[in-house]
Amino acid sequence: MKKVAGKDQAERAIRAKKLNEFELANAIRHHFDTGLLKSELNAMVYESIIIAKGMKGFDKVWNKNLNTLKVIMHYRDIESMENAAGNGSMSAVHCGDVIRFFGEIAEEHPDLNQVRENFQIGGKDFWDKKKSVDAILPMEGQQADPGTRVRLGTKHKLGPLSDSMKGKMGRFGATQQDLNRTRKVSFRSLEFRSEGEMTQIGAGMKVWSPQDLDILYRIEVAFGLRVGATISGTTTDTLYFLKVFGKFGMDPIFYLLPFATIVAPGHHSLIEAAIPLALAGKINYCIGLYSTLMPDGPRSAAAAEVVKTLVQYEHDQRNRLMLVFFSQREIPGGYWQFTTSPPERTLFASIGKADREMMLQFRGMGKPYMTELDLERWIRNSRLRNARAPIA
Repeated sequence: MKKVAGKDQAERAIRAKKLNEFELANAIRHHFDTGLLKSELNAMVYESIIIAKGMKGFDKVWNKNLNTLKVIMHYRDIESMENAAGNGSMSAVHCGDVIRFFGEIAEEHPDLNQVRENFQIGGKDFWDKKKSVDAILPMEGQQADPGTRVRLGTKHKLGPLSDSMKGKMGRFGATQQDLNRTRKVSFRSLEFRSEGEMTQIGAGMKVWSPQDLDILYRIEVAFGLRVGATISGTTTDTLYFLKVFGKFGMDPIFYLLPFATIVAPGHHSLIEAAIPLALAGKINYCIGLYSTLMPDGPRSAAAAEVVKTLVQYEHDQRNRLMLVFFSQREIPGGYWQFTTSPPERTLFASIGKADREMMLQFRGMGKPYMTELDLERWIRNSRLRNARAPIA
């Protein structure tokens, strides 16, 4: 292990790590956009569209998503969507939109919704998306809904801004380039995006930004990961979808679908999709050790190619196995980097195991980040006593 001190060095390492994970998600998306995985995914989506058309709540959910869900905006009508999935030409991202759409229809049916919510494992504390305590602020503009909850880091829609929202954005570090077109937003100081980086932000990150009390935010800060839109409920929609439409003997590689449909488009970070999969027992993931994203079970030729991709990004030099300490809130002071030697890799794998115990550890933190002293104490306790020891 080595300690690297300094804000600039830490920020460079954090940005490199985030970019590596974003590129990994897009590489996984490529696998689901080609060959047998694409055709099998389209077949499931085609079946879901046929069934959805006859379900109660279809029209309500369709009309609600007319101007927000990209698959609807792209195909314009249900018949075109059905034809695209039927001939196997629908992209993974659009398939992901259909999965989300089907999940919203299931919410209209109490019995189906109960099955769907059963995948949200860990209790209310794990799934409570921590928001601002601010009051509801109105927002003006063609794309904004009157009375929408608006606060940087909570609900956020494109369009002209109300005076109150302009004030909020100023206080919380956001700038807008054009009142009527785009915003360049800093949800978190470590998440400041340049104009070019805006393409990495999907609707999830535009709408939600986790607050200090959020468990996933604390994990992301500690491990130098992308801060997304907190724990992914759409990932559990995917698990529900696969339960309903996945055929007997389905290739377990489909449990990685959320990384292609949710993480690659920028709706969530990788860990925000991995945690729900881990809580549901589908993967046994250790942060940064991407080969552990692979679900257990028989491996097809397509799955073997995905494994190669996971290993490639795990060994990328940008993928530091690190823990970050802070000089003050959101100002990194440096990081501890673990080597790839067997003892240190084993220790990091124990510390970084994404599971219920990790969620409990970070929920119990006294503040949303670790100081240099906090982190050194935690690493020492992990090495000498118990890697799942409480964090000071």
